[in-house]
Amino acid sequence: MKSKPPKLVSVSAAVLLALGSVYAVGAPVTPLTLGDTLLVSGAAPADATPTTSCTLTATANTYTCDNLRSAIAHANANATPTVTYSRIVLDNGSTHTLSVADSGGTEAIDAYDNSVGDLDVTAPVTIETTDNALSKATIEGGTGFNDRLLQINSTANLSNLSLTKGQGVHMNGGAIYGDASAIVAISRSVLTDNFASWDGDYVDPAIPGDTGTTEFQGSGGAIYTKGPLTISFSTLSKNTARTVVGALDYQKNGNGGAIYASQALTISDSTIGGAGLANDAINGGAIFLTGGQTMTVERTTISHNTSVSGGAMNIVSPSSGATITNSTISANFASDAGAGINVNGNITIGNTTIAGNLLESAAAGKGSGLNQFNAGVATMHNTLFSGNLGDTLGANTSANCGKTGTSSNSVASSGGNLSTDATCKLLDGTDQQNVADAKIGPLALNDNSYNGNLTHALLTGSPAINKGTTSACPATDERNVARPQGAVCDVGAYELIVPPAASSSSSGCSVASGKAPIDPMLPALAALGLIGLALRRARRS
Repeated sequence: MKSKPPKLVSVSAAVLLALGSVYAVGAPVTPLTLGDTLLVSGAAPADATPTTSCTLTATANTYTCDNLRSAIAHANANATPTVTYSRIVLDNGSTHTLSVADSGGTEAIDAYDNSVGDLDVTAPVTIETTDNALSKATIEGGTGFNDRLLQINSTANLSNLSLTKGQGVHMNGGAIYGDASAIVAISRSVLTDNFASWDGDYVDPAIPGDTGTTEFQGSGGAIYTKGPLTISFSTLSKNTARTVVGALDYQKNGNGGAIYASQALTISDSTIGGAGLANDAINGGAIFLTGGQTMTVERTTISHNTSVSGGAMNIVSPSSGATITNSTISANFASDAGAGINVNGNITIGNTTIAGNLLESAAAGKGSGLNQFNAGVATMHNTLFSGNLGDTLGANTSANCGKTGTSSNSVASSGGNLSTDATCKLLDGTDQQNVADAKIGPLALNDNSYNGNLTHALLTGSPAINKGTTSACPATDERNVARPQGAVCDVGAYELIVPPAASSSSSGCSVASGKAPIDPMLPALAALGLIGLALRRARRS
């Protein structure tokens, strides 16, 4: 897949709006319009190098295609990519197994040849199912495919898909690689069981004539992107970006078990990891963010992921800061630092539960729930820290927050925070430190039909109930339950539902407090009055 790259078209904010992405900059312009609709029918269309074009149906601008590769080839041929986008529609429950391997063997990091290997998108496109409310379509790598699933070099919206068995052998991005021109939006999808690996060699400038690879590989077990990425209502699990090289298990490279992002990253209403479903990497078991870009995470649960540093996320120099709101970071593991969050820049955390993360290192001062290294300020409000432990092979010391390097463990509290130790240095008068028991339940669904995320419920008597600050309280919790339910907002990602207040009338009927009882006969009397009025008018006429 080393053919000459086609000319790439720059995509404006309008493209993003047309394709459903929320990442938009600049002045509003005319959105792209739907061009061709490409239908790929069948339960398991066979993968093949495209030899014929898609067939026009009786419906204008609607084509049938033999397989997904042919549909993408048609979409790439879009003659007006600044005006229209293509829509590829897959049957619900269908499986699209990629089997046409790259004839060149090991694929180059950047590849644009859609005829073999991964599917290469070079023009604006959506890929979705016939009915996004029904079962997902699956795109998977076949046995011995040895390639990622998709390389995106334009704007792409992926909806209601399952991307699995991507085999990023000696490359970045096990399921998806987005180059610098890519703008990717993923919704209601599952990315699972993908990997990216390193070949164990790289160009060493100290060695004249060294012929290793020029770029580290093996990052982004599911997704590696150099462009903006938006993920919503999706699940990422069992993706890997950790390469073990040599007899001594030399672990050299692999960042971002699920996601490696170097541009703006937005995640909402999603689950990353899970019990028995860990994403794994050297740095950033779930997420690795670099490049000085922003990250926004809301209403998302990140749990049970594993790494050397940053079990849930490793954030490197976010110049514009990272923001986490209404989210749960729980039961992640790191051997060195930051089992939950490892960050060296500014971060804002609000109404988030960080609990039960485990750090193996016994080094004094390192944080398990939140670890700051080298620089940055953590601004926090209404955030709950509970049971984040360090030195898990020894003393099991409480380590909700901490630092490494030259960091000053700088925390700016906006109030309403709760910690089961004093490591977070919460100094606002509304904060609670050294709380003996936060009284939170285990990760569970907790009647969450909105996004399906697991959360930690607040148990009876929890000191987090009605102890947040209302001024910084979001309108809903992670489950989309309205806040506040009580006098003020609860601390953490979970808002305890309070039944409506009620009082009893003298007749024994329950009546909403502050409202006069309504006579059940009033509707009938009103109806009779209207009938009488109609009869009088009829007589006069």
